[in-house]
Amino acid sequence: MFFDDMCSHLAARVPAVIASVNYRLAPEHRYPSQYEDGFDALRFIDQRHNDFIYVNTDVGKCFIGGDSAGANIAHHVMVRAAEQAGQFSKLRIAGMLALQPFFGGEERTESELRLTKVPVLSVHATDAYWREFLPEGADRNHPAAHVFARGDEEFRNLDFPVSLVVMGGNDPLQDWDRRDILEKFSYQTVHLFMPRLGSPSMPSTPRSPTTSAAMYVDARVPIVVASVNYGLASEFKHPNQYDDGFDVLKFIDPRY
Repeated sequence: MFFDDMCSHLAARVPAVIASVNYRLAPEHRYPSQYEDGFDALRFIDQRHNDFIYVNTDVGKCFIGGDSAGANIAHHVMVRAAEQAGQFSKLRIAGMLALQPFFGGEERTESELRLTKVPVLSVHATDAYWREFLPEGADRNHPAAHVFARGDEEFRNLDFPVSLVVMGGNDPLQDWDRRDILEKFSYQTVHLFMPRLGSPSMPSTPRSPTTSAAMYVDARVPIVVASVNYGLASEFKHPNQYDDGFDVLKFIDPRY
């Protein structure tokens, strides 16, 4: 699976212990099963970390993250960890990484109305996913989807870590990320907007040959390897691909 490969690669290259949570899936397991599984994983690490990870691992500097639905889970688990910080003896959340978080609401945002023909994910599909995940009878203004549907009172006094939020220009849900994470949330947020990054997805196919080659080179050569996820024809015609490549250079070195 894609995320197994990614986590294995991270574990081999980053001086950190990587834990991938095998949470229960909808529609067999609806809200809040996934959040409970994530929080239980944190409690297990806090209580049993000496049994299965290196003794010098600092669980007081724990980072939590996810992509798409995983970013939604990471956010809600982080909120619960902040609300119930007293349950942890040593574990502390030092930061969160949210890659194209999967949020929503009943209102149709500008990006949802505009991005109707992007690959991978449509608004029709996101609506179906919410119906399979949310409690029976709930609409998309449920707090699991629309974080601030009931206001922000419950978040004001919580201690949140610094967070990195990555949003894609081709993500129909990007306006919800701006509203519920960047504009309203009280924790410190670093915002990275990538104009041509695609819509959220949960890949189930094997990694591509080029991805495998990049990982192979990265693991064996003392250089940083960047594989560019450029926009594809026919949805994106000349000169989009060249623009994407040059934008990567500018991102790596602003002097460009």
